[in-house]
Order: sequence, then C-alpha cells, then structure tokens
Amino acid sequence: MIESGLDLEGRVEARRDDGAVVAVHAVGVTFGGEPALRPTSFSVGRGEAVVISGPSGSGKSTLLRAIAGLVAPTTGEVVLWDGPRAVKDRRIGITLEEPRLWPWMRAVDNVVCAAGLHGVAISRSDAVELLEHLALGDATRVRASKLSQGMRRRVQLAGALAVGKDLLLLDEPTASLDAENGALVWSRLEQRRVEGRTLVVASHDDSWQGELVADRVELRA
Repeated sequence: MIESGLDLEGRVEARRDDGAVVAVHAVGVTFGGEPALRPTSFSVGRGEAVVISGPSGSGKSTLLRAIAGLVAPTTGEVVLWDGPRAVKDRRIGITLEEPRLWPWMRAVDNVVCAAGLHGVAISRSDAVELLEHLALGDATRVRASKLSQGMRRRVQLAGALAVGKDLLLLDEPTASLDAENGALVWSRLEQRRVEGRTLVVASHDDSWQGELVADRVELRA
C-alpha cells in the first residue's frame, strides 16, 4: 500500500516499499531553469494503482514520462523492479496525453504495430478483441485519421494493454471521452489491476473513484 501526504513544499512523501514495481524517490524535473515537477516520492506494488492528480502545470505528464524513461529527472531517481527504467520494456504499456497513431493505418493495425514496436507479437484477432473490449468493435477497420479523438485515445490504450503485462503508465486515458466510455475505461483498468497489473495514471477525471481502486498522489503547481 502507498502511504502518502503532501508537505508544505509540495512534495509527496511516501514509505519506500521493498520490492515495489515502481519506486519514485524525490524525483524533480527542471526545464530551462523552470521547475516542471517538484520533488515527488511514492511507491506502488504489484496489483496496486495510483492516480496522479493536480492542476495544469503541476507536472503530471512530466512525472509519467520520467517513470517511463522519456524524461531524465533533474533530481532523484526512478526504480522499476529494482532496476533501471526502460522505454521499450516488454512489461510496460504507455499512453501519452496526445494519442500517437499511424493515421493511414486501420485501428486494428495500429494496435498490432504498437505492440510490435515493443517486441510483442500479437495477432490481428487479439488486437480486435482488445478493441472490442474498449467498445471499438465497429471501428477495427477504420483508418485512424477518420477516428474521433476519444476513439483514437482508446486505440492507443488498446496498444498499451497489448504490451503492458505488468505495468501500465497512462496519461489522461479518459480525456475526450463521454461519461459512458470513460466509466468503461476505468472499469477495464480495474479489471487489469485485479489481474495483478500495476497502474500509474495521470488524470484530471475524478470519476475513477467509482470504478478504480486506487491511491491518489496530489501534485502542486
């Protein structure tokens, strides 16, 4: 379990958990001399979830990118499974705040190729099943350029689910979704948590509290 609280300097203090899947130790990020993320600490174990919340500019996306190895911390360290970070680790599924798909490809092919980039081979039928699981069964053969923003976000999530057998790092997974599809996504993520996957999610959306069993890490700008 995560035990966290916010001190007066905006840092999240947490117990260091031996054997944690993710351990964030006083990680801070500065860009051009300006702080993008105040020093933050927390840990999360197997089958646990944490939702990172806070106002715009507090560093939610930056923190996720630091955990994923896409941004180098200015201070502190990130440890995954007691080892270094790895962007293309086959155990980790990642979504970004702005979905990045191949616009000329069909939704199903985007999922297959996204998995393949991480060294995970999945069949088209497996990709279709993941898309159907996210209420995209009618869009499997639609080119990404023709999809709505919310549909593109769910296609990106399907690709992350194909890869992230142990850890999911998700940036605003329900942005651009209506209430029904947002609740569906949270419930699907809760299913993955129950199965043993670890989730670290950045979100403005408080509706997760009704669907996902998670702790909260609150950041300050």
